[in-house]
Amino acid sequence: MTTQTEQLLKAWVPAGYRLLQETAATYDQVVTAGDLAAAVQTRSGRSGSGRATWIGQLLELVAMQAERSGDAPLAALCVHSDGTAGDRYRSALAAAGVVAGDDIELRAAEDRLACYRRYATDLPADGGRPRVATRQARVRPAGGPNRAAASRAPERPAPAVCPTCFMQLPATGVCDTCV
Repeated sequence: MTTQTEQLLKAWVPAGYRLLQETAATYDQVVTAGDLAAAVQTRSGRSGSGRATWIGQLLELVAMQAERSGDAPLAALCVHSDGTAGDRYRSALAAAGVVAGDDIELRAAEDRLACYRRYATDLPADGGRPRVATRQARVRPAGGPNRAAASRAPERPAPAVCPTCFMQLPATGVCDTCV
């Protein structure tokens, strides 16, 4: 992670956290990674250049913040254009110290329901049910138009990041900046 990305993440994480809280305020609403990336740049007034390869890092930091504060797992609301959470959500959970289990899509569906139960004002009378995304799922974008999925190489796991200063952690796992 570059110093520029680290600085930008300091502005993007609060904006992303707020956008995901707003997304959770409407039952069954999710946001695509592309729409989330565009919205946090717009809201923060800070934009990065090139493709949004940092979205995984942003979701990890959001997941860590939500876990620390006892909030709902907001990172579950960010999905691929096909509606699935995928390995990016597994990585976000791992960064927050949460074990995802074998079925990441079921875990994400249950976590999204927890978000709606925490924030949504339009829950169904029965409290809602977890909806596991399938490859054919349609996504309602929050904060912008839905973008078509572009073919892309598999994402590499994001490096571990300090939850306090957002610097990349060395192999020891102990932040040299905060020590």
